[in-house]
Amino acid sequence: MNWTSYTDEELEEINEGVWTHPPVPGQKKTSAPCPCCGADTRILIAWSGADTGCGAAVLIINCDGCDRRGRVRPAKSRCPDFDDDQMQEMVEADLRGQAVYCPTCQTPLDVQQRHTLGARHYFAYCYRGGAIGQFGKPQPGWD
Repeated sequence: MNWTSYTDEELEEINEGVWTHPPVPGQKKTSAPCPCCGADTRILIAWSGADTGCGAAVLIINCDGCDRRGRVRPAKSRCPDFDDDQMQEMVEADLRGQAVYCPTCQTPLDVQQRHTLGARHYFAYCYRGGAIGQFGKPQPGWD
């Protein structure tokens, strides 16, 4: 089989397609349309790597439709962790049912909450750029 490499622009188009609806951490495979032939590409996700935080380290892309392949880093550089003000804005948007995005790479975020010791603790994760953040909010009546 004679493989052809994707161009940088094609790899970036596939990368953007993957992060429109981010895979969950630990998910080992996903797919996105091939910009060359339209077939679904097979994308392997490597989550381990230096300085990736909770993010993916690399996407390994193979298209059986047009025999192309390539590798791309999900983000050019690691997204900075979220500060308290950013977290408060994200938590409030999430509580209103609005979509929440990473302020650096604009990838949809996973915001989770846990109740412990009279407070709600919120956590946000950017699986593309590796940013994380947390925010605590006292529950009413616990003052």
